[in-house]
Amino acid sequence: MSNSQSTDEPSAHLFTHIKALLVDDNEINLKLAKTLLEHQGIDVTTANDGEQATELAQADYYNLILMDLHMPKLNGFEAAEIIRNTENPCKHTTIIALTANAMPEEQLQVFHSGMNDILLKPITEQQLMDSFTRWVEKPSSVQLRDQQYSETVDKTVNDLSVFDSEESLELAGGNQTLADELLPMLIAELPKHKENLILAKQENDLDSLKVHIHKLHGGTKYCGVPALRSAASSFENLVDQKDTDTLAEGLNNVIAAIDDLLNFYNTNFNS
Repeated sequence: MSNSQSTDEPSAHLFTHIKALLVDDNEINLKLAKTLLEHQGIDVTTANDGEQATELAQADYYNLILMDLHMPKLNGFEAAEIIRNTENPCKHTTIIALTANAMPEEQLQVFHSGMNDILLKPITEQQLMDSFTRWVEKPSSVQLRDQQYSETVDKTVNDLSVFDSEESLELAGGNQTLADELLPMLIAELPKHKENLILAKQENDLDSLKVHIHKLHGGTKYCGVPALRSAASSFENLVDQKDTDTLAEGLNNVIAAIDDLLNFYNTNFNS
């Protein structure tokens, strides 16, 4: 027991400042998730349906809301929309959907309702930790983010490869034939991604921006395209944070990375 505690303490310490609202109508799921969260030192409040979740979000601030989608009284989609569209302490809190299946239509509905991400049940402790690392600010990072965003993104994108053949092979599980198929699939989608992102930005439609950048970001995770993946990830975070001051710059980085990859592909694979 003492050995596992000493091993777990450093990671748990990173999350002790988090207050999470956990929403699920299934008592077993609720108990499991609550136990996993509290194991990391997180302060957990639970709700059994969407209606109770909106009431709690109205009364207190939570760093993170984990929202089951299919519940009685008020489902997760409706609860998220209420939290996003009314004045309450959690109006801009990260909301992560919990679902046993994630069909494309449901994924779109998740993002249209204002949620930020999806976790598939049964959830694991590692899934939760990955989500927290991505979505929850560390205590000292809030002030640094605004000051360092531009130079960090520029440096990251410039330092990363447009295409990394070794990474491409690794992401394809060592299957070179599969790797050779995945990259052209991504390349074929890039002009449409570019068009959709530019149009959504011109119309100041953050919901559409979220849908399109999330889809692009997802596609980059399966190909060896570090520069585009980094730019897409950074821009998706800006959209989620509704950081309108740096949206234009973030999108410019994504468009530049798309153009660089298209030029690289046309030069090296289509010649």
